[in-house]
Amino acid sequence: MVELPKVNSIVIATAKKVLEHGAYFTLDEYGSLEAYMPIGEVSSSRIVDIEDAIKVGKKYVCKVIRVDPSRSYVDISLKRVTEQERRKKLIEWKRNQRAEKLIEMLANKIKIDKQSLMKKLSSYIGNYFEDYLALFEKPIKEGSEVLDNLDIDPNIKNSIIEIAKEYIRIPIPELKEEVSFFSLAKDGINQIKEILNHAYNEILSIQEIKGIEISYLGATRFLVRIQASNYKIGEIAKEKFNTILDEKSKALGVSFSFKEL
Repeated sequence: MVELPKVNSIVIATAKKVLEHGAYFTLDEYGSLEAYMPIGEVSSSRIVDIEDAIKVGKKYVCKVIRVDPSRSYVDISLKRVTEQERRKKLIEWKRNQRAEKLIEMLANKIKIDKQSLMKKLSSYIGNYFEDYLALFEKPIKEGSEVLDNLDIDPNIKNSIIEIAKEYIRIPIPELKEEVSFFSLAKDGINQIKEILNHAYNEILSIQEIKGIEISYLGATRFLVRIQASNYKIGEIAKEKFNTILDEKSKALGVSFSFKEL
């Protein structure tokens, strides 16, 4: 039985044939399933020539407006798709396309059928991982231990990590916060500098910290940026940074507070 999209679902459609009254498309995520777009669903503006709006071979983000399961018939609309829906779908589509290539690499590497592999991994998608691409992204962002809960062959896990390290490029995670101090001491400024320098040096000693930047905002307020190899390490470092600031501030009689950004 042919899988059909649901009404109101957002789909990727490739223009196949353009006629005076509308256009025919194939739905990329549903094999060779054909869909029809009446000319009135092309644009909210008046269409003089549909061929100016729909180009054969081009992909469009569309909304499903009618489905007839008995005939495997689907009507779609271009004008009913909001800009937010269009952007979200394009991101999803690009992620799925990239994930498919990585899954194929993984299947070839461990010498297993691609569909069988996806079936093995499918139970973790939506629970542990947002999508198949996240399966490769998370070990880079958060560390390889995120795969520990997967009840699969260690060879598959190791291969996922190897492929992720080679093909996944994640921007260096940066965590930001604002820290503030208050001191009645005459040398309060020097106290604050001592506190910040002490915490700065301690955090830089953490192996997976890529950098830490402290900028003066005014009135004993500072912007702190911590860059780490992944968000988990960054959170640990930020928590340690605040603990050090708090302990050192108390030892010097300085009030300390922080605000997440």
